Amino acid sequence: MQIFLAVLFSGIIIAITVSSIIKVLLIAHQRKEISKRQFASMATLSTIVWIVVLTVLPAIYDAIFTYFISLT
Repeated sequence: MQIFLAVLFSGIIIAITVSSIIKVLLIAHQRKEISKRQFASMATLSTIVWIVVLTVLPAIYDAIFTYFISLT
């Protein structure tokens, strides 16, 4: 249960961060500071990184919790 809550909380924080990055990229695209291709590739890359981190996060939290439980 603790791992689920930790992953959920971290996932929400990461999702907010990724959506903020995409908003900044959209503003940069509207100001013609980046091209449409750069916008699409950076937005896709940030979404892929978010999915990968969210997939690996439960294993990381499990290892951390197991380590600290074994100390007691």
